[in-house]
Amino acid sequence: MSAALKLFATHGYSETSVEEIVSETGVTKGAFYYYFKSKEEVLELLHDQFLNYELDRARKVNESQGTPPEKLRVMISDLIHSILLYRANVVVFFQEIDRLPTDRRLEIERRRREYQNQVESILRAGIKEGYFNPALDPVIATLGIFGLCNYTYRWLNPAGRLPVEAVIDMLAQIILQGVTLSNAQADPGPEAS
Repeated sequence: MSAALKLFATHGYSETSVEEIVSETGVTKGAFYYYFKSKEEVLELLHDQFLNYELDRARKVNESQGTPPEKLRVMISDLIHSILLYRANVVVFFQEIDRLPTDRRLEIERRRREYQNQVESILRAGIKEGYFNPALDPVIATLGIFGLCNYTYRWLNPAGRLPVEAVIDMLAQIILQGVTLSNAQADPGPEAS
């Protein structure tokens, strides 16, 4: 799997053959097909590596104690850390998802929706409990959070100018300020009467 990941990330999924994967690992085609049904299955498993990690972390965050803003901050941090941990998987996934057969792609989309639901549930709880702006659409807000966090695979450098944790804190602050119900919104005051 690591050899396939390296080759997919370097040359692309379509441009990488099973022959190149087995050559990279020093095994036979028979050995490859003993463990995998197809190259598509390898691509799906590579995606599952990071999605399983993200889902496990998301479930733990949702089951933990804490306010919705605290949980959302942890969720943002976990998402960005998983992107850094599985950067090559993420690159391959975003570049090659459309290469999978429809049934496999739909299963991946179903599981990604499960992850999206984990984040949405935090936003819904935050709205219900008065932490987050009730005008927010939790689906759109979640997609916006993913848009901001997911793209870090393109630009966030662990050896960059700022420490990773400082960047994560900054992005979490941007998101939390965007969804949090400000005091002005929560209490219009006597002038509004």
